Amino acid sequence: MRFPIIRCLPGLIFLSLPALGVAAAGGPGGAPPGRNPEAARAMRRRTDLGTLGGPVAIPNAINQRGQIVGRSTTADVRSHAFLWEDGLMIDLGTLGGSASNAVDINQRGQIIGVSNTWTDDVHPFLWQEGVMTDLGTLGGPVGSAIAINQHGQVIGYSETAAGETRPFIWQDGAMTDLGSLGGHFGAAFAINPYGQVVGQSDTQSGQIHAFLWQKGVMTDLGTLGGFFSAAYAISERGQVVGASDTPNGERHAFLWHDGVMTDLGTPGGPFSSARYINARGRVLVEGNAANLATRVFVWQRGAMADLGSLGGGSSYANSMNERGQVVGYSETPTETHAYLWQDGVLTDLGTAGGRLTIATAINEEGDVVGFSETPAHEIHASLWQVGGKQGQVADSPSALPGGPAGVGAGGQGAAPMQRAGSPAPEPSAATLRILSPPGVVPVEFEMRHYPGGHYRASVYDVRGRLVRRWEGDAAATHATWDGGRQDGGRVSTGMYFLRVESEGRGSSAKVVVTH
Repeated sequence: MRFPIIRCLPGLIFLSLPALGVAAAGGPGGAPPGRNPEAARAMRRRTDLGTLGGPVAIPNAINQRGQIVGRSTTADVRSHAFLWEDGLMIDLGTLGGSASNAVDINQRGQIIGVSNTWTDDVHPFLWQEGVMTDLGTLGGPVGSAIAINQHGQVIGYSETAAGETRPFIWQDGAMTDLGSLGGHFGAAFAINPYGQVVGQSDTQSGQIHAFLWQKGVMTDLGTLGGFFSAAYAISERGQVVGASDTPNGERHAFLWHDGVMTDLGTPGGPFSSARYINARGRVLVEGNAANLATRVFVWQRGAMADLGSLGGGSSYANSMNERGQVVGYSETPTETHAYLWQDGVLTDLGTAGGRLTIATAINEEGDVVGFSETPAHEIHASLWQVGGKQGQVADSPSALPGGPAGVGAGGQGAAPMQRAGSPAPEPSAATLRILSPPGVVPVEFEMRHYPGGHYRASVYDVRGRLVRRWEGDAAATHATWDGGRQDGGRVSTGMYFLRVESEGRGSSAKVVVTH
């Protein structure tokens, strides 16, 4: 089954199952996790949150008050943002268009997301006290909200009138362009309670670097020696985590603090990426093991602990709270199940009668949200309550039709600390130009001033995750990307970054896919 893809709505990421990693290849040998009977009892009750009348509902976030936000199909097969609280799923409506998606909620109940407008542009919104407010853009037709902190500061990215893509912060009724590192596109991915923002931006030379923005100044965090880096999370202490290319072409998780970027290594394979960091300095890392299966690790004080799997080859992480509890999903020998990891134990959250469950977020109370396949092959939002609250789980509500709207290897042998802001030698002026109109697939591009031999083309999503990589003859001046992923599936609607490299020369370009 495939989740629906909303046409011409880059801010709404409706992924197919393979895009979520369910069909990702992985080697054998995921040892069965330990079992904690007390934790298993606490997670035994699952609440089906229903849908807005359609077959699919996917939650994205949950706050301390137990308010849950996400997106759901309606009875007329549109996709709308929702708020679930007190046993009811509420349709938040749209900005006048056909689709919307709620992506985050803070403790004050302020909700952010993206929506079509009546002109079919895509704008970020803020919803509070029953009112959806259009946050506008930086002058272009497309913008997307990514995160909101407890003070109501919203960050994301927006197109400008000149066609560039810039990170923004919205506060006190105004959207501010955070600028760039000299290039033409960038995005903000995370903000802490003090208004420090992290993300990625291209440089004047065409490289893509992680940045930290604070008090009106954008700082280039550098790389681990390669041409790419991106910052995905920042803690209250100002510690930044993300991923960066190394000189040998691998991509490693990093921790940046006080001007120093530290390579956190990998679990044995060529790839790792740090997704979250909490106030205790505990870092959530996804990466390839030696057999290239994707595994989840927690890094702390120089060591990586493997969270294991549910008996299959690969596992994936979606969220971690300040208590160090981690949620995500893992392959079993035959299915894909959501999990909760805490105190060294991986707990299978089970299914709703289908073959798929995925946990997407967890709050500080340990309440877990995600989605589950039903026996009828629908996808419903789910809530698992923990911490002794299983007796408080409400009965499953009906949909509201037509509503108002141990330490393992990997930490050892990490590369020495590298001071940020010391980029690798600049490549020569190789150029890359997208020839296809925006949104058109396949994407045709033109390469100039590359040396002979082979080129390597890589496509990344806006979070810096590798989507597709291939090689070709550098003597050719034209090539195409068919919109495919490395696993053979198709990419979803959204913004991507194409980078072409050959013998030390490289250039990058933004690609928008709308299908």
